[in-house]
Amino acid sequence: AIFITAFADVPIAVTAMKSGAVDFLEKPFQPNDLLTKVEEALRQDLIRQLLRSQRIKKKKKFERLTRREKETLELLRQGFPNKAIAAKLHITERAVEMRRARIMEKLEAQSIAELYEDFATYRKLMDPN
Repeated sequence: AIFITAFADVPIAVTAMKSGAVDFLEKPFQPNDLLTKVEEALRQDLIRQLLRSQRIKKKKKFERLTRREKETLELLRQGFPNKAIAAKLHITERAVEMRRARIMEKLEAQSIAELYEDFATYRKLMDPN
């Protein structure tokens, strides 16, 4: 929403923003000013929608992981080598490698760095505090 007023002051602007306005215009204004504000508001909304869509897709991908794959991923993220992960989880190194490959496939990650970045995003989504 774009708030239009004849009497702009700080309390009015704050109230407008808290009520969901993305911008405000004080009368009188030029028609192009309103058009510019509307275009910017639409652009910001599109960006928010795209980001939300990406977050939802990442969340759904991580929800496809099994509990054991999530455990393995957390240990990988903490920097443990495969041998240490195998010992902690009481599995073979080969099992760790296979889990890692399945995790990469399920999450459609092209690299370990991308995997860790996506995992960090997922954790923020699950625990926003």
